[in-house]
Amino acid sequence: MKGSVVSNRVDGGWQPLPFPTCAGCGRGWVSCFHVNCCGSTEILVHPASRQSYCPDCRATWGLMDSVFHCLCGAVFSAKDVEEALSADALIRARLIEEMRKMSAEEEAIFKSASTSLMAWTRSAFYEIGRLSGRVFRALD
Repeated sequence: MKGSVVSNRVDGGWQPLPFPTCAGCGRGWVSCFHVNCCGSTEILVHPASRQSYCPDCRATWGLMDSVFHCLCGAVFSAKDVEEALSADALIRARLIEEMRKMSAEEEAIFKSASTSLMAWTRSAFYEIGRLSGRVFRALD
């Protein structure tokens, strides 16, 4: 199972594990990192099998055996936030994050297209004006 986790990340159902909302400070994140290794890759979770995996140290553990360390200093177990770690909640959180990314990408595409259209329009009107000037000069 360990060797196939990274290669099956998308089509195998693995996704980043969201950091649940902290009871101490009320913050949460779309991903979290393994506190027991020096890597910088986010922890993955397989909602159907309820397994967690760290791609950096290749450790696997049961999702409900996870312990979360918040930046505010609070430490809480997966059992304390069991509802937030349900398969439905994990998938919902990932879908919301993907929708946010898609929205940002669509906005960037729209902005790029608008800029491109404005540049083309400016260039076209410049050429029309230049050619009109030549025509009027030739008529004089």
